[in-house]
Amino acid sequence: MSRLLPRSAPVLPLLALLAACGDKGGEPQAPDVDQDGFDAEVDCDDADPDINPGAPEVCDGEDNDCDDLVDDQDDNVDLSGGTVYYADVDFDGYGDAATPRTACALPAGYVADDTDCDDRDEARFPGAPEVCNELDDDCDDDVDEGVGAETWYLDGDGDGFGDPMSEETACTVPAGAVAVGGDCDDEDDGVFPGATELCNGLDDDCDDDVDGEGMVALQAADGTWQDLSASFSGGGDAVPSLVLDTAGTVWFCDGTYAATFDVAADVELRGRSADATRVVLDADGQGTVVEVVADGVEVGLYDLTLTGGQGDSGALFAGGSAGGALACEVDASVTGAGLLLQRNQAGYGGALYFMGCDLSLSDSVVQSNSTSSLAGAGLLAAGDHLLDGVEVLDNRSNSDIGALYVVGSSGEVAVRATDTVFDGNSDTWTVGGIYVYDGTFELSGTTAGAAALTGNTSTYGSGAAILYPGSSTNSASFEQVDFGTEDGLDDNTLPDLSHLYWSHDYVVGDSAGFTCDQERCGRSASHTLGELSSSVSMSSRFYGNVVEADEYATIDAFSVYVGYSGGCTADLYILSTDSDPMGSTTSWTLSWSDTGNTVSSSGWLTGYGVSVLAEPGRWYTFGVGMRDCPSYDYLYYLGASGTALSFGAHVGYASYGSSYTGTFGSSTSLSASSSAVQFYMAVGATQL
Repeated sequence: MSRLLPRSAPVLPLLALLAACGDKGGEPQAPDVDQDGFDAEVDCDDADPDINPGAPEVCDGEDNDCDDLVDDQDDNVDLSGGTVYYADVDFDGYGDAATPRTACALPAGYVADDTDCDDRDEARFPGAPEVCNELDDDCDDDVDEGVGAETWYLDGDGDGFGDPMSEETACTVPAGAVAVGGDCDDEDDGVFPGATELCNGLDDDCDDDVDGEGMVALQAADGTWQDLSASFSGGGDAVPSLVLDTAGTVWFCDGTYAATFDVAADVELRGRSADATRVVLDADGQGTVVEVVADGVEVGLYDLTLTGGQGDSGALFAGGSAGGALACEVDASVTGAGLLLQRNQAGYGGALYFMGCDLSLSDSVVQSNSTSSLAGAGLLAAGDHLLDGVEVLDNRSNSDIGALYVVGSSGEVAVRATDTVFDGNSDTWTVGGIYVYDGTFELSGTTAGAAALTGNTSTYGSGAAILYPGSSTNSASFEQVDFGTEDGLDDNTLPDLSHLYWSHDYVVGDSAGFTCDQERCGRSASHTLGELSSSVSMSSRFYGNVVEADEYATIDAFSVYVGYSGGCTADLYILSTDSDPMGSTTSWTLSWSDTGNTVSSSGWLTGYGVSVLAEPGRWYTFGVGMRDCPSYDYLYYLGASGTALSFGAHVGYASYGSSYTGTFGSSTSLSASSSAVQFYMAVGATQL
């Protein structure tokens, strides 16, 4: 068995030894002096064991592998001991860091430095002189430093200030550039550092603040702006009276402005904030806050508070002081939205006075204004007026009409109000809420409670509204309107509504819907009691049906069927009492009468001008007395009781104890019985 040599045994020396031993008679072998396994015939340096045909080529200036190639000449050279060099294309002594090459010796066209910033330009290298050429000559990442170069900014709007985001450095001015930056809006030539700050919603002077308190500006119809801030005072003995005769929009930033305004052009007055309480126009008791004085103009007011107004004197209406907050008696139109009109006063129309001038007011509050004469909230005369989403609250007249006077005596007037609330208004003599004189008034709600006439009071008059017909065109309508209730603690002084044609008084509940014409409101329901069954002679007698009311109703018709015989004089009555009269003699109050009617034939005898407000918890006698009879006339009846009416029920009859020979005064005593007797009569009642 042969023995394998260990891997580490030198093979070539062993072979040489075997050859020598096997051929003792041959040529002598060349020596291997350096014992590197290669004899002198193949070893190019037999004195150095690191140099032989099998050695690796390294960077040391020797032919290590005996192939006649030294260092970089040998493609197989080991460059781990070499040096990194960089191409120097422009031969300026500095190489391009993007072109590294590792070699044992410096290659031609290479250098050891890699800091050239442009290896295509022999004039640009570290340490080169910087010249003004818009280049970084000395490769220090700065361009044209110290050689007269400047920073420039593009000025797109031509206001002398450039856009800071467009910065560039150049020795000459680039096209459209300026030396000063800082423009915060380079598309608006009115916005730049140092510009006048205007109330326009912009940062005009580029100080990071938009607008400012107490600032006012006019944006004219041609687009130009004018600062008006200096025109206003902060109050004092005299406030400025300003005439606005340039078409455009006057913008008010937050603040209180003491002034009055006469508007003589197509002008809008706008608060910059959407909150009316943040922009206050205060007349300080020295006139109407805003008055429109020129025919044909269209004026708008938005997001403002108008306060402190004292209506100017000499108004066309009665020649007095009118319209503390907003007034117009020329042929013009005014639109208002988001307004608060409060604590103004006048003789007529504490806040509003419009005569021959159309008003459209929406999403606004008219509150706590007052008058010494008429209409605490406003007087709307000839014109078409629209109210939408308006709250008319807590206004006061020390005389008549707490809230709104709609008057058409000087021309046609129409007021149409949607989702508008009249609440808490008051007066002394007439009506706490609305008075409509010879005009058209409409109030409607889009949802329950959105329109209301509630909590309005009058010391001696009606609570919510009065209608005074002056012509056949007079009308009013109410659709889904809350008139308040006693249980809801928001009731008006009763009656809620009065129609003065027949002096009808009405009590109205929640979510009411009805119309009023020239004579009355709503529709009357007719109720018939008794029939032509039995009769009683009526010479010098009084009989009547007694009805106990359990709901409010307006009694607007009363008729009695009589049988003619001798032609008596008939007196018709409606009397009332608040104590239970049945089975006793009780004092009754005269509520209505129509006396002195001569019976000339059998049939219905109809009363004239019937108007009684029936109230729950009271008893009413509908009766007739006949006197001065040449012979007997007759009254017919039916033996029945308990008949229901829309506002109560028949509970018996009443009679006058003595011979009836003369008319009743303001009160009289009647005896009432619950016996089943029901006289033949008809009663008309309206419930709204």
